[in-house]
Amino acid sequence: MATDPNFCAPLPEHACPLCGGPNDCAAARSGSFSTPCWCRDVTLSAELLAQVPPAMLGRACVCPRCAGARQRPPQTLESPLTNDE
Repeated sequence: MATDPNFCAPLPEHACPLCGGPNDCAAARSGSFSTPCWCRDVTLSAELLAQVPPAMLGRACVCPRCAGARQRPPQTLESPLTNDE
């Protein structure tokens, strides 16, 4: 097998670097970035990525639960419904 220095394949890391649970990364399971995966539709904030241990940054996907929990907009105490009567 020839090695191409420009070839890049997903690493087989299946654990979330934040919680240790399964990250559900289809690309890591298949070994190909061409495999559709939930993580392609998610944008992770710099704050979230700063929580990933440096040794795991770029090596494993964050799981949907951790990504979703940190993506939700902040909730406000104001209700959209008001009763001014």
